[in-house]
Amino acid sequence: MTEENKDLCEWAELYALGALQDDEMEQFSIHLQECPECEKLVKEYRQVIELLPLASEPAEPPTGMKKRVLSRVLEADAPVQQVQKPAGEAPKPVREEPEYIVKAAPLPKRSRFCVILAPGLLQQW
Repeated sequence: MTEENKDLCEWAELYALGALQDDEMEQFSIHLQECPECEKLVKEYRQVIELLPLASEPAEPPTGMKKRVLSRVLEADAPVQQVQKPAGEAPKPVREEPEYIVKAAPLPKRSRFCVILAPGLLQQW
């Protein structure tokens, strides 16, 4: 086995997860046709990946979560009513939502994403 093939064989897990770049996916697909070991590994990894959502117990959502979420949704969908104020009354300050800043750092080449599983979180409340 050549050094290039050894490097490609290390991509089996990432390929099964769909975590490779497009050009790498294409390169590994070609390699997969020529490497029965990688073909077997990818098949096994995909079987495990299919079972991951079933690997933990369902979790109950926090108390009041449904009410909080639905009230926010309904509040956002409610029509805005214009109320006329007397001419001399000063406007009340508007409470603004906090502003969140998200910063991202580049990940190493073979660590492109993270899988977070939360089975049961989206089930009906």
